[in-house]
Amino acid sequence: MIRSLEDALAEVNQAIDDHLDQHKPLRQEVKRLLALPGIGPKVGLPLLVLLHRWQNLTDGEGTAKGLTAFVGLDPQPHESGRSVRRRASISKMGDVEVRRLLYMGALSAVHGHNPLHNFYDRLVERGKAKKLAVVAAARKILVWAWTLFSRQSDWNPKFHTI
Repeated sequence: MIRSLEDALAEVNQAIDDHLDQHKPLRQEVKRLLALPGIGPKVGLPLLVLLHRWQNLTDGEGTAKGLTAFVGLDPQPHESGRSVRRRASISKMGDVEVRRLLYMGALSAVHGHNPLHNFYDRLVERGKAKKLAVVAAARKILVWAWTLFSRQSDWNPKFHTI
């Protein structure tokens, strides 16, 4: 059973590679996204699908702020009458899988030598919780990905130094 599932997975991966070979602009977009810190092969393709979907839903007029809300990484204050003592959290209104992939990518990126590491350290030094800082880094990865995708530009770490 495991062997047949591995064979099926290999077929799907081969079909994805064939599709990317037939559509060179898609291959270039994936390559552009993979240059971002925290974006690897497992995150790159689902993120590219999300970015194309967002572009189609908004007719190319979408913003990074709207995209973060679409994914569910936007801050959601706790407001319930006079009881506002709870901390704000993210809205979690979007795609759970994309949010999970971005969080895991950010978790690995904040431990590397890249602009996200400096961003994470600054947030933690200001007293923010480490998990909150990782979620903020995941949001930043999403915004950077949208910027690269919408402008069709390449990643320049010196430009994004935070």
